[in-house]
Amino acid sequence: MARIALNGLGRIGKLLLRRMVDEGLADQIVLINEPGADIGQHALLLEFDTVHGRWPRQIAADGDTLRIGSHTMAFRQERRIEDLPLAEMGIDPEKLSPPTGAAGIDERAVDVEEGDERLGHRRQAQYATARPPS
Repeated sequence: MARIALNGLGRIGKLLLRRMVDEGLADQIVLINEPGADIGQHALLLEFDTVHGRWPRQIAADGDTLRIGSHTMAFRQERRIEDLPLAEMGIDPEKLSPPTGAAGIDERAVDVEEGDERLGHRRQAQYATARPPS
């Protein structure tokens, strides 16, 4: 069985975690690292998602562990991946899932300038549509 660490519990990290639990792979996730908000806030945001709705799982935050159903995962708030106890927890560094851009971006995966330009156009269109008529 693989031992997996999730690095980042933002929108993508939460979706990945939910999917793995729903697919019966929760026992493979042994560590979650999220330097942002505290564990209690993440437990709440996992259960209540504004886009995907309420997740029908029992979720509890207890100290430095997150429990989803009967599965318990260690929770850390390290800013540097090197500070994670991967070897001590038996996690292969290749099994560290980085759903966050903070750890680095693969140049082949995205053209940042092109992406920023498209996002800018989408935002302008969104704002133009959202404005009430004057």
